[in-house]
Amino acid sequence: MLEGTAEGDPRWLLAHLLYYHRREAKSQWWEWFHHNSLVGEEFLEDDDTIGGIELEREPELDKQSLGYTLTFPPQEHKIRGECVDPASGKGYHVRVDDERGLITFRRSRKRVDEPLPSAFIPPQPLSDWKQRDAVARFARAYVAGGVSPVGSEPALVEVLERRPPRARLDLAVPEAALSLDGSYLFVQGPPGSGKTWQGAKAAIALMRAGRRVGVTSLSHKAIGKLLEEIEREAREQGFRFRGRKKSTDGNEETRFEGDFVDSSDSWQDLLDPELQLVAGTAWLFARSELRGFLDTLIVDEAGQVSLADVLAVGGAARNLVFLGDPNQLPQVSQGAQPAAAKASVLQHLLGEETTVPPDRGIFLERTWRLRPELSAFTSEAYYAGRLECAEPCESRSVAAGNGLVFRSVEHAGNGQLSWEEARAVAEAIEALLGTEYTNEKGVRRPLTERDVLVVTPYNAQVRALRSTVTAAVRVGTVDKFQGQEAPVVLVSLASSSGEDAPRGIAFVFNSNRINVATSRAQCRVELICSPQLLDVDCKTVEQMRLANALCRFVELARMEDGGTRT
Repeated sequence: MLEGTAEGDPRWLLAHLLYYHRREAKSQWWEWFHHNSLVGEEFLEDDDTIGGIELEREPELDKQSLGYTLTFPPQEHKIRGECVDPASGKGYHVRVDDERGLITFRRSRKRVDEPLPSAFIPPQPLSDWKQRDAVARFARAYVAGGVSPVGSEPALVEVLERRPPRARLDLAVPEAALSLDGSYLFVQGPPGSGKTWQGAKAAIALMRAGRRVGVTSLSHKAIGKLLEEIEREAREQGFRFRGRKKSTDGNEETRFEGDFVDSSDSWQDLLDPELQLVAGTAWLFARSELRGFLDTLIVDEAGQVSLADVLAVGGAARNLVFLGDPNQLPQVSQGAQPAAAKASVLQHLLGEETTVPPDRGIFLERTWRLRPELSAFTSEAYYAGRLECAEPCESRSVAAGNGLVFRSVEHAGNGQLSWEEARAVAEAIEALLGTEYTNEKGVRRPLTERDVLVVTPYNAQVRALRSTVTAAVRVGTVDKFQGQEAPVVLVSLASSSGEDAPRGIAFVFNSNRINVATSRAQCRVELICSPQLLDVDCKTVEQMRLANALCRFVELARMEDGGTRT
């Protein structure tokens, strides 16, 4: 397939995408075997696993099960939901509370005498043969000439070849989606621009026109969020429809039960011809049985969805709508493959651009969240100056001062936990509480704990912050707060310097994460960090680019006392 192609050609790219899932799986399996080889303190040091687990209190009887609560020390990890005890090889479904350092789970009373886990590792990789087969089907047809812009899968061809979409891009999102006829629509939604709201309106408009709609994303959580918005919009419009989401037996977090959408563990139930909306992950839509079943497939959070996965699921529909923003949380690829094959579908379509050009898609240019001072920074740093604030944003205000604030806190030798910053954050919040806040309707009231959000890159710093700030203040990592907002946001970076940062400046300065963290704020965002962290020795152009946005923040911000009392 590579014969006669040059690097970057559609056929060259497609040839590498054929092996995308295989390469990703290889990397994931290596990680699985590595995690199983860890012992003792190594579970604490690994960024994926949880170690040092101990029983916090005696188990509590819950019907035929026992409910366990365990503790773990501060550490970085990726344990959520399904995981495995490496000592026994048995699977668990757990809830992890990073703020309090607690793990809870249930298991049968019959297992009361079994040893409790002292560590958890991520589960083994899921089978992705459906996705591999779907990409292979498309590739065979593409090479044979069976698919083309006027063939059976025209939208996928246009995406692969980066052709301009055949859509009315001068119309609002719902009308633009209705104008599709074998093509795609790229909707880029910066923070607070109403991307999900627009997607819900498009879904209702399509169903009103008699078109069957699909909803997919990288996670069940993201799918559920869009489904909630679609149901809200349907109720508001007085529109009724029948929808169904693919769920997984035994995993309640994959289920959705609403006014119009139910769930089924059987993929065959999703083929009911009476359904107007079908929702699920790539494991559903990559199935050959769903090929051509939909009129339009809406891919939410498409900035985190790989191009390979889009080729796998795109055959289920004649038209594709991509909702997302590649400048927020990015697509994560672990496999060793060309950069072009690792890209998300939105990165692929954008190429070297940071925002989608007017002839390539719709850029939602107004934010309904950020005040002018905040939107000006966000627009300049991440959106080529195209983002503006909607009129209601300017009406919101905090008496303590709006805009960007920098608090310099001296400390040394800290990697992923800084008590100095945790105390500075607590003092800053204490000074803010009770000061006047004015909402978009002009109503004035005292600022409360629920009006403040604290963001940090590290789970260990979450624990430190939780112990210093009041319980009602929301504290978490960037991943936890995507889509959320508050009048005031404080960002604690924790690392004393670039050399101290556990994953290097590529992680702590990651522009996507900094964008998400700072853009949660409606009125005021405070950056709390060590001044030495900003004095980073950039060795590559990419490192300079990463540092530039953070340094620009500090340049535009007003300095306030770091509150470094100990």
